[in-house]
Amino acid sequence: MTSILRRLRRRFGDEPEAGDIPPGASPPVTPAEDAPPPVPCHPPGSVPPSVAAPLDRGGEPREDVIERLRRRIASLDRRWKDGPPSPGAAAAAERRRAALEILPGRLVETPRGRVRVIAETVARHAGHGRFPIGAFSERPERLAALGVLYRLRRTPDPERLVFLDTETTGLAGGAGTIPFLVGLAWLDGGDLRVEQLFLDHPRDEPALVHRLAERLATFDHAVTYNGRAFDVPLLQNRFVLHRTPFPPLETSLDLLPGARRLHRRHLDDRSLSSIERHVLGFHRHDDVPGAEIPGIYHEFLFTGRTSRMAGVIRHNRWDVVALAALLGLQARLAETSAAEQGLDATVDLALGELHYQAGDLERARSHLERAAARAEPGGAPWTDAWTWLARLHRRCGRPEESAACWRRILERLPDHGPAHLGLAKYHEHRTRDLDLAERHALAAAARGAEDGGAAA
Repeated sequence: MTSILRRLRRRFGDEPEAGDIPPGASPPVTPAEDAPPPVPCHPPGSVPPSVAAPLDRGGEPREDVIERLRRRIASLDRRWKDGPPSPGAAAAAERRRAALEILPGRLVETPRGRVRVIAETVARHAGHGRFPIGAFSERPERLAALGVLYRLRRTPDPERLVFLDTETTGLAGGAGTIPFLVGLAWLDGGDLRVEQLFLDHPRDEPALVHRLAERLATFDHAVTYNGRAFDVPLLQNRFVLHRTPFPPLETSLDLLPGARRLHRRHLDDRSLSSIERHVLGFHRHDDVPGAEIPGIYHEFLFTGRTSRMAGVIRHNRWDVVALAALLGLQARLAETSAAEQGLDATVDLALGELHYQAGDLERARSHLERAAARAEPGGAPWTDAWTWLARLHRRCGRPEESAACWRRILERLPDHGPAHLGLAKYHEHRTRDLDLAERHALAAAARGAEDGGAAA
């Protein structure tokens, strides 16, 4: 420790020369190599003598010593800032300056700084895969039918919808996660206006927040994909940090829960890119994986390389355009059928279940009959469709039709427990054939079927 203090004093010019020892002071004693380490004797919370000693310069006031050290530190800071940068740092700075000229869009002035805005207009009849992006606005009343998929507080107005997606510096959330790219899209003169806000540097975030607040204030509903759990809370946190009120947007149109309800039987991966491929029929070529986007932005900040940043901007644009096409498709499905849209039979089955639970039994019957007709006989979707039809007929007071559905299942699947249970109830309460009811009840019990109150 003594040698370290001596080197530090010599570095800052505080090493006393020979003969500079104050009168009455003892010369420094060098401890023996095998001597045990000294035991500190200063009270807890006080400044150890070894720390206070460098400030004691033979009676010089402590404040003067501190001021002199501050001047030296400031001198070192100036030397570091004003000195020539290393070749690597200079090259990186030059690349960053060149990158800002290469990036698309333009810098827009706001009261809180400048933010890069990348804007374009996409024709409403342009397709994203097999479906037009402006279909959601063709018949505004169709959006009311989305209540079967979402808990809408009020009917969305196509002119007051904004499609929203963010790209961030990480997925953990919290104050350290910054949305460096925010994609927006809305109807403008019948076409889709796409605007992306990009941070050339994180210090420009106040300008992005200001511009985004102005945009969002003109809309009622935000259409997102997992936005209620990630994008919207993240933006709300950023608005709080910048002391900006977040606009009162309705966020019930998060399309991820709707996609899960409609496609859970035939798609294991229900990410937006998977829905694009298998439902919308749009295939992204040379797309940037979402997990790599934070690293690409960090590389851009530290090195100025833009080789993959264009792919990130394109990825975000595809996301917001896909939201528009997907919303239009879901609005169509709520009024038509999966068969008419060229989708899997399990989507009709899901729609039948949703309408049944919503109490629209006639529409539920239409979807379930389509699903039963289109599904492979004996398969799980086919069986589920006939099971729901049996329950529907029972609920509507048509026990014979319900029993016919259970028999249809047993023709293909003789060991189907719920079908045996349904027929046991039918024969017990309707035909009064107790022997046949008992046989079906024993078969149901042997196969583990339980009476849930609605199986028949």
